[in-house]
Amino acid sequence: MNGYLWQVEVEMPFDHAMSKNRAWRHGNGRTWVDSTHAAFRDGLVTLVKVEVNRAGVTVVQNRLWLDIHVTKPSMRGDPVNVLDMACDAVKVAVGLDDCWFSVERLDWDIGPEPKLTVAIGQKSATAIACCSTCGLRAATEFNKGRSRCRDCEKRSRK
Repeated sequence: MNGYLWQVEVEMPFDHAMSKNRAWRHGNGRTWVDSTHAAFRDGLVTLVKVEVNRAGVTVVQNRLWLDIHVTKPSMRGDPVNVLDMACDAVKVAVGLDDCWFSVERLDWDIGPEPKLTVAIGQKSATAIACCSTCGLRAATEFNKGRSRCRDCEKRSRK
């Protein structure tokens, strides 16, 4: 990942239980999140939180880039199904809604040491928000609780 103000990377052992295909269990008329899947997600949350704090970076409301690499023990499974779990974990860890996430790379290979590598980074330290009239603007251009920037608010009053 090049051209970023900051970047952190974490690794953890890969298991097929990380896949969203393994996330949900059904039985006796109820549905629940599989405990193994939840443990992997919670482990990734902790790793990302620790690494972001260690790096001393501030995550702002702006595009957050993700680079996800899965080293699998075999051709079985699909790394796209791990993307959902990884995004859920990063969302909780950094406190940024996943509508701001952009995937720079999602890749996989076969190797003797199965692992999941997740790197996140931002290219700008400016918090932005979306004006319902004109699009993305710096968050400082909005009054608190408003969905339109100050310029669009002024234009609508005229």
